[in-house]
Amino acid sequence: MNNEALKVVPHPKLKRDYKGRIVRATRDLTNGWGTIPAGSVGTISNQSPKGSSIDFPPCECCGLRAHISRVDVSGIEFVEQQSKATPDTEMNEEVLAAENRLSTQLNYGGIERDSVSGKLVMNYRPGDLPDEIGQMRRLARAFEALAESLEDKGVECAQRLPTQDDADDNGDVEWLRSGVWMRGRVSTGVPVDATRWRCLGVRV
Repeated sequence: MNNEALKVVPHPKLKRDYKGRIVRATRDLTNGWGTIPAGSVGTISNQSPKGSSIDFPPCECCGLRAHISRVDVSGIEFVEQQSKATPDTEMNEEVLAAENRLSTQLNYGGIERDSVSGKLVMNYRPGDLPDEIGQMRRLARAFEALAESLEDKGVECAQRLPTQDDADDNGDVEWLRSGVWMRGRVSTGVPVDATRWRCLGVRV
């Protein structure tokens, strides 16, 4: 469970309502078996006068699942999942992930950008050609993944508006309006109900 996606909420007034609630350790929780570090998130499986019994998710490395009992309420805080990401947030995360993958691939191989002229420099010839060819294909896949993440859902209008360079020969781009992609002229501005746009121009 993503710790950053959780928010702290007031604990239930009745302890019988603790069962099934998600909690986060505010300090190290220790028993004869071991120590569960502060910040760990688990679910209360049972509540008794002696305290809470908490189950923690399995370790990502070894699969071991931790359980601890008799935890006082002073050692935990109650948390809940924050609101789910909106479609806009999901789109931005998808595009950002594709951009990061592309940026990583650009740091490898013999195809580089000259820091002064900004032009691409083909330095792959002196290198190990089979390795360079493999890197070119990985780079191409990274470009393709970024293109698909932008093409599928378009660019958020609030993020950037299209220019004539994004338009086709007729000056059109596609606008997402009421869930439907429709062509429209860049020169006429953003349709009042448009939320996204996508490029129709190909410039080589």
